[in-house]
Amino acid sequence: TGFVFHQVFITEAKGWSLTVWAGAFILFAFSSMASSLFFGPLVDRLSALRVMPFILIPLAIVLPLLALFDHTAIIFVFMAGMGATLGGTITIFGAVWPEIWGTTNLGAIRSVGQAFTVFASALAPWVFGLLIDGGMGVAGLAWMNLAHTGIASLLAFLPWFVGTQARDQA
Repeated sequence: TGFVFHQVFITEAKGWSLTVWAGAFILFAFSSMASSLFFGPLVDRLSALRVMPFILIPLAIVLPLLALFDHTAIIFVFMAGMGATLGGTITIFGAVWPEIWGTTNLGAIRSVGQAFTVFASALAPWVFGLLIDGGMGVAGLAWMNLAHTGIASLLAFLPWFVGTQARDQA
């Protein structure tokens, strides 16, 4: 959300056309859809908890490219990576809650998860804005988000060890 919200800053800093950036949202949407179709059968076959640590890989691949390169083609690569991560996220998070907590209180659990998602999505543009105002450039934002992506991916492995055990004991 932070990258989309601050697209004018990014395009100006990189010397890119905002029109090209906007046109790349078609690739973002296609990539999101394709990723959902890819991750759906994987979730059915392996489980959402087993697949979850890997959904941020497309974003982790494109963030260094955003940081290091200014060529206009990076817009399309970046949008594809963001879309692929979004598609995987949407697919997996619909299935992960019942795997961890069961279905008894699924509505309440999903509502809390969705509230946190909306809060984080709303927080991102504000945090990005503070960092940009503090002098951080596009590369800094990309590297910071890569670190965040790595930490989140590592944390996503925790349910492999504790998530299903807690539900099975309940």
